[in-house]
Amino acid sequence: MERTLLIAAAAVLTVGPVAAQSADQYQNRLNLQNSQRQLDQISRDRQITTRDTTRAINDRIDRQSLQRQIDANSMPRYTVDPQQR
Repeated sequence: MERTLLIAAAAVLTVGPVAAQSADQYQNRLNLQNSQRQLDQISRDRQITTRDTTRAINDRIDRQSLQRQIDANSMPRYTVDPQQR
């Protein structure tokens, strides 16, 4: 009987630290996964922002270029001075 109690106590003492260590490792792994998800989301957000900014800049440059071409190809506008009539 005493031997059984000693074996049971030894098992509890041995499993306790192992279980605690496993729980700590599990929690650390969860924390690491959550941190990685956050970093991935930040990276995606930055890529989207950079892409949108680049697209907006390129669109503006294209519009300005087209406007210059239109202005260069359009007929000059002469204004008539009313005093010269």
